[in-house]
Amino acid sequence: MTGAGTWHESQPSVKVDWGVATRAWAETALPELEQVASSFGDSITYTDLAERIQRSTGYRTEMLLGNWIGQVLEVVLLRTLREDLPPLTSLVVRKETGGVGDGYYNREHAPGTISDPVLLQQIAAWDRLACYRVYCPDTPTDAVPQMTLLSIQKNSKLTLRQDTPRERVCPSCYLVLPLNGQCDSCD
Repeated sequence: MTGAGTWHESQPSVKVDWGVATRAWAETALPELEQVASSFGDSITYTDLAERIQRSTGYRTEMLLGNWIGQVLEVVLLRTLREDLPPLTSLVVRKETGGVGDGYYNREHAPGTISDPVLLQQIAAWDRLACYRVYCPDTPTDAVPQMTLLSIQKNSKLTLRQDTPRERVCPSCYLVLPLNGQCDSCD
């Protein structure tokens, strides 16, 4: 413990302005997330992202992760909106569940408007696919939105197989499509 709250490794006893650290972390988080998006199906936990950006910038904090990482991701998300990039924040997931946090939002859904936790994860899955399509040249052309591998591992006892076909999902209501490809709910 340094007693400084937020500091730079070069001067651990000197408190750093919160805005300076947040901007540095956000600037570092963007390329980290672009790197994650360059590998189809990858995601990163909030904890791992926090450690990477702190190690890379040298800025550290004693704050609980849940009290500051959202502020950094907010800066990243606003930049992706401004620069018409896919929502890279969809790649950041909770280590306990493998899903995005409750505060997740994107271009079409304002903060706090997604109250259904299942819908929240489905929206994030669509957003992750958009990220892979921009940053990962190996994204299959027939790829569909999917939960993260961590989420699948946490929520299922089944082993994933590479040859298992993925379910197609309706882009309007996010329900699994029947074999004929026509959504029964939206027709």
